[in-house]
Amino acid sequence: MHAVPEGLAWRAVFRIPDTNGTACSASAGFETIVVQRQFDAPTSIADIEAIPEPGDSSLEAHRVRCLCSYVARHGLRMLCVYEAPDVEAVRLAETDRNMPFERVWRATLHP
Repeated sequence: MHAVPEGLAWRAVFRIPDTNGTACSASAGFETIVVQRQFDAPTSIADIEAIPEPGDSSLEAHRVRCLCSYVARHGLRMLCVYEAPDVEAVRLAETDRNMPFERVWRATLHP
């Protein structure tokens, strides 16, 4: 096993949204897309859920649906897993929503 550089591995709190999120893998015909975020100050799931979601229509417009999220216990990093037609749809939806992100990539769930 390889050593993981400091800061690349972290404990997280898992969240499945109430809006039909049942698993962290996309439905047939869609891609599983991961968005990585970094915060300047510690952030909790409660802090994130308190942010108004004016961009929900943007998610719908780009056919993007949040499947689940992981927030680092130290509150400085977050991974969001989406179902979308492709990576660009997620980038566009996140930009429309003014949600900052560091990286966006396509993923595959391996049980």
